[in-house]
Amino acid sequence: MHELVYYRPCRFPVARNEKRVRISDARRADLKAFEAMARKSAKRKAFPHGTDDEPIRSGDPVAMQRIVTRIEELALSIDRMKAANAIIRRMEKDLSSEEDMIAAVVAIPAFPLTPQPEASS
Repeated sequence: MHELVYYRPCRFPVARNEKRVRISDARRADLKAFEAMARKSAKRKAFPHGTDDEPIRSGDPVAMQRIVTRIEELALSIDRMKAANAIIRRMEKDLSSEEDMIAAVVAIPAFPLTPQPEASS
């Protein structure tokens, strides 16, 4: 005769393993957060007044000079953009090709970074 065989579900330690994975992921995230915080702290100690690519801080002893320099650079970039736009508009009227427009804009002479005194006659 056939015997009745009872099958019961396997009891693999899935929940325990999931808990270990969650703990491991949390620890890894903590280490990454600590690394980012440590880098930021070291950078702040190495450059107490910030670097050139960061916003200007009020406690920076050369903040005024950096502000003036940045304003001058922005004014020069505005002048370059105006010159480029004038060239593009003029060349569009002449129905020039896009490559010619790009070449003309790239050929714009670079403006000096510091304003030159005007010659008096």
